[in-house]
Amino acid sequence: MQVFHGLEYKKKGHFAIRGFFDLYCTHGPLTTEPFTRLAEKYRYFRVIETGWPKLDPYFNYEKRQNEKPVILYAPTFSPNLSSLEILFEQIKSLASSGDYDIKLKFHPKTKPQWQKLYQTLAEMEHFEICQNDNLIPLIQHADVVISDTSSAVDESLLLGKPVITFNNSQPQDALINITAAEQLTNALEQALSFSDEQQLKINQYITQVHPFTDGNSAQRILAATAQIIETGVMQKPLNLLRRYKIRKALNYMKLK
Repeated sequence: MQVFHGLEYKKKGHFAIRGFFDLYCTHGPLTTEPFTRLAEKYRYFRVIETGWPKLDPYFNYEKRQNEKPVILYAPTFSPNLSSLEILFEQIKSLASSGDYDIKLKFHPKTKPQWQKLYQTLAEMEHFEICQNDNLIPLIQHADVVISDTSSAVDESLLLGKPVITFNNSQPQDALINITAAEQLTNALEQALSFSDEQQLKINQYITQVHPFTDGNSAQRILAATAQIIETGVMQKPLNLLRRYKIRKALNYMKLK
C-alpha cells in the first residue's frame, strides 16, 4: 500500500493523480475537499484528513512574554525571491533602534555574499544570526516573522503569528505583504498592534489549511493507514508506462 502526504498545495500540479497511491492523507479542508472530489472521480484511493506531521513539534510549547518584541527574519535563499539585499538597511535600522530583538535565520543555501553582508551587523546588541538548524523554536519564540516567499511563512501563520512578507509570490489576506522596503517599519507597527480583523484572517487561514493543533497528526496518519489495510485497498490502474519510467530511473527492472 502507498500513502501520499504533503503541504505543497500552492504548487502547480499538486493535485495530479498518478495512479500509485491507495491513501491520500490531507492536512485540512483546503486539500481534503479537492482530493475527495478526485477520489469520487477515480474510485481507487481513499482520502483521510490527518494534519501534517511536520507541524506536530510546533504545537508543543508554552508561549512566553518577551521583554522586547522578538522579530524573526527568515528569508528564502532564491535569488529571484529573496528580500535579503533589499531589506538590509531596514533590518539594520530596526536592530540599531534598540526597540526590538532581531533574529536572522539564513536558509542553508543562502549566497555567501548575502551572509557576509549581514555578518557586518553581528556586533549589534539587538541583532543575532541564529546558527541553530531548527527553525521551530525560533518561530515559537518570535512575536512577528518577516519573510518573503519561504516555507516559514505558512508554518508561522499556522501558529497564529503575524507575518510580514516582501513581494510574496502568492500574497493572501492573512499576510501583511509589502512591495517596497520603506514600508517595513509601518508593517511592523501594524503586526505588533494586531487588529481583530487581521487576527480573524489568520484564524480563517488556519481553519482551512491546518486546523489540528494537538500535535498528533503522525498518529492520525498511522491510524488512517491501519484503517485502509484493515478494509482493503482498491484496485489501481496498471499505469505500465509510468511504472517502466520509474523502474528505469531507479535502475530497478526486476519484474514481479
